[in-house]
Amino acid sequence: MPIPFRDAEEIEELGAAAFLRFIRDPTGTAVVAGVLLVDARAEPLELVHHWSALPGGTLWSAEEAWRYAGRRLTAELCRALGRTPGFLLVLDTPASELWLRDLEIGIPVGIMDGVGERSARAVRWLDEAPRLSSPPARLYERLASRGSLAEPFDRVARALRELHPTLVEGTRDQPT
Repeated sequence: MPIPFRDAEEIEELGAAAFLRFIRDPTGTAVVAGVLLVDARAEPLELVHHWSALPGGTLWSAEEAWRYAGRRLTAELCRALGRTPGFLLVLDTPASELWLRDLEIGIPVGIMDGVGERSARAVRWLDEAPRLSSPPARLYERLASRGSLAEPFDRVARALRELHPTLVEGTRDQPT
């Protein structure tokens, strides 16, 4: 006898949420990034990751180098995703709002001000939050009600450390 899941149709309808995390290498010369897609149960659907050397030298300020790398990696990771999420959450990083505004992502983008004790502190939506009652808004509310807005960032960090051990060796859970 088949036993259907109670909320399978709703989970499918709500789509996916994306969580973007960056970690700088200990020397400050490279950055690794990953996007984790999760469903409304916060179960992982897909992970894409990549790394980039930070441009350096006298022609680049630290902020401009970070802006360049953040913009480039975000664009590459979004292109590599197998599906379009309903929204993207990013941990606040140096110049994150600047480089995010350089991109036309096409979905609501939120910057999470901080993460602590497995709960989100605050989300600032760049252009606008997901439309009220839309699937992305309902997905956001469902994840928030389950306390699942901060934890995916930890999963991305663990995955990046496992996948890129030489780049992130010695780093901690600090969003950079």
